[in-house]
Amino acid sequence: MDWYLKAAENGHSISQFEIGCLYQNGQGATKDYSKAMEWFLKAAENGHSASYHNIGCLYGYGQGVKQDYSKAMEYFLISTNNGHSISQFEIGFLYQNGQGVKQDYKKAMEWFLKAAEHGHSCAQFQIGWLYLIGKGVQHDYCKAMEWIIKAAENGSSAAQNFIN
Repeated sequence: MDWYLKAAENGHSISQFEIGCLYQNGQGATKDYSKAMEWFLKAAENGHSASYHNIGCLYGYGQGVKQDYSKAMEYFLISTNNGHSISQFEIGFLYQNGQGVKQDYKKAMEWFLKAAEHGHSCAQFQIGWLYLIGKGVQHDYCKAMEWIIKAAENGSSAAQNFIN
């Protein structure tokens, strides 16, 4: 924390981000979501793209700020400009559940596919699930199982449990 603080005070965005993570996770500092948000915002102002994702998560979970899915979406979208696959998954999840946006399974599928292209196993599982239940796409059991198996092979515990 001491070394990160020294670098962060000189505008080093990665150190600012890391300090935010330490506060967010309670590592090397007492867990404090408000302080995490402060540091993520500083890092984002200095161009650190992953910070936008973490800010979106804090809004999405209501940690250190009032829960606001629309704000979460706003920050996830900024993060995706740099191909952040976890944010792509989160956007898909927001569309799938109608959180902060109108529920739209087709848009959810589009975002899950973007994340899946980067090997995001949870997105792969969600694609399989949408094919299985026929939401946003036509029901297709074969495609569903292809995606679920791919997700399981890539480490998705939900997919692994589903297959069992």
